[in-house]
Amino acid sequence: MKKFIQLCLLSLTIFTISFIVYSCEKDSVKFEESNNNENTNVLTEPGNDISFRDDEFEFEKFAYEYYLDDDLVSSTTYSLSDSTLRVIVEADSIDADSVLIKYLAYTNDEGYIGWGDAHNISLSKVLLIEDHLYHIADSSGVIAIEETYDTVPNWYLEYQEDYIEEVLGSASLLVSTTFYDDNCGGDYSPSLVKGTTHSLKPFGWNDRISKLRRLNPAATTIMFNRTWFRDHLVTYGPGGWETICLSTANNNRTTSLIVL
Repeated sequence: MKKFIQLCLLSLTIFTISFIVYSCEKDSVKFEESNNNENTNVLTEPGNDISFRDDEFEFEKFAYEYYLDDDLVSSTTYSLSDSTLRVIVEADSIDADSVLIKYLAYTNDEGYIGWGDAHNISLSKVLLIEDHLYHIADSSGVIAIEETYDTVPNWYLEYQEDYIEEVLGSASLLVSTTFYDDNCGGDYSPSLVKGTTHSLKPFGWNDRISKLRRLNPAATTIMFNRTWFRDHLVTYGPGGWETICLSTANNNRTTSLIVL
């Protein structure tokens, strides 16, 4: 009888530990099946319905991990729409039809720059471009002109191009990405945007981007909710997939962007 009770207690202990471990894992990594009929993902977490594809196929399963200042956290720790955070999206294939998507949020520029350094991406220079071009546009009255007349003086456009080339090099001006306003339901209304764009309004693309197709999969795309690189939305890190269908948190919210 004594041995029986001991066995029961041991089984209960093992079950309890297993349940705790499973619960912890469940908070950080989740697999979701995509809905092939609608080309979207079936999700339980709001705002993270992002998907990746190339010319041959669309991945069918997605696992999610959430990090805050490089610490693994629950999916409810922060909002993907929080403009006070620098959110980076990484994607790595797990197997033939599965992808691990990592949301890395940073509360300070140091963490954001550190991620860039680890991937040979000079985000310190990107932050310099953001601050400098905004300061020039604001102090010279260009922002007021754009907001009033929906146009930007040619001298500023020339200055912007020269400054970007000075900071990042001439190769950065050749990086191109095609954007779409239809997410992953089709391939209509494309717009080709090259390099850094302080505002999408003159192109008629303000708050319309739902999908992007990187002509160079190694490119990094940084998107902002306001003109002149204000209110960072998301940074899409380099990956092996050409097409990214934006998540609900970032869909139809981009007003300016940097591609490098």
